[in-house]
Amino acid sequence: MKFKSKIFLIFFILILASFSKNCFANLPKKYFIDKSKLLLVQKPKDSWFAVDKYRHVVASAFLMGVSYNIARVEGKWNRKNAIMMGCSFSFSIGLTKEFRDYFSPKGVASFKDIVADIVGIGLGVLCFTEL
Repeated sequence: MKFKSKIFLIFFILILASFSKNCFANLPKKYFIDKSKLLLVQKPKDSWFAVDKYRHVVASAFLMGVSYNIARVEGKWNRKNAIMMGCSFSFSIGLTKEFRDYFSPKGVASFKDIVADIVGIGLGVLCFTEL
């Protein structure tokens, strides 16, 4: 298995693990919302090291890597254009999610989420592109 394929596999496993509540079973209960009290819950404090930021970083890096490799391998794009396409695609998905959170009564839009998306995109460029 190629090195890049192993990295894709690791990121895919991290993404799957991030959506499992059992993966974060040792975290304090303050990170999980009791769905029976959803209407009574105040907007959560937005920490830089919350599980949500981890998910943003991993998802953005994964989207960057996948879109870059699709453009590079399938589309036969040059490196610079493939990186631009990967960054644009990943950032647009992250920004769309924040817009949805902003307009959703249950969602909490956060500038820190956008910063986590940008960090994930940078991580994706470092991990998935030819340097």
